[in-house]
Amino acid sequence: TSLGLRPARLARMLSISERTLNRRIAANSRLTSEESDRTVRLARVLAAAEETLGSMEKVNAWLNTPNSNLDGEAPCNLFDTDTGVQSVESALNRIAYDL
Repeated sequence: TSLGLRPARLARMLSISERTLNRRIAANSRLTSEESDRTVRLARVLAAAEETLGSMEKVNAWLNTPNSNLDGEAPCNLFDTDTGVQSVESALNRIAYDL
């Protein structure tokens, strides 16, 4: 992807299998409503991250770097649950508001 995410990682961030992701892309098929919701959620967080960090290159680095505000997890590993996404959003807010 343009973020430098491997299909396996993107699939995990969207909570679908890599095979399903590849099949959807190859067939240019629609996502389920749940997949659409997760995709919008991911896009919303990535947009906020770009606004906060200044560039997609910085976003990519931040997504893949373990973060002390996330108990040492890399943000990209937390997108599979709503709680994880909320934690990522909170970490971004801390950066944005210098907390």
